[in-house]
Amino acid sequence: MAAVTEYEKMLNAQWYNPLDKTLRELRLATRQLLYKFNKTSPEQVKIRRTLQQDLFAEVGRDVFIEPPFFL
Repeated sequence: MAAVTEYEKMLNAQWYNPLDKTLRELRLATRQLLYKFNKTSPEQVKIRRTLQQDLFAEVGRDVFIEPPFFL
């Protein structure tokens, strides 16, 4: 039986180690995407859309998020 990862525990609302290497890497990657998103100019709509899709599992067609955005 495979061991349950800290990420899986987190998603299942179980106790997990937030200092897990994988979770730290995911948080850093998310912060990097948010940094890029927040540095876009108003006319960079396509870039914002791509970054939103990278940040979220799903993004509806009519979703509009204006920088600065923080999680």
